[in-house]
Amino acid sequence: MAANLKESKRAVIIGSESGGTNEGCNAGITPYYTLPNTKLKVRVPAFRIIHNINPTLTGHGILPDYQIKYSFEDILKRRDLEIKFVNELISK
Repeated sequence: MAANLKESKRAVIIGSESGGTNEGCNAGITPYYTLPNTKLKVRVPAFRIIHNINPTLTGHGILPDYQIKYSFEDILKRRDLEIKFVNELISK
């Protein structure tokens, strides 16, 4: 969703890099497979989702238009820096 919103310029992305990528993701069904020799269980995505946009391959998640970085103190004091930043943008 973030990739489509950013590509269409219908949203401003604020925060940190997303988990999915611009070109798609390996979400959805991720079954466990048991390796035959070690009996180790591994989880491997069963399919790849490709976004309906013209992505550039970045090897990263969706990068925000405005990156927000938290300090250790911010986390301890439970500060919501994204909401603070949004309110500042709106007031401009």
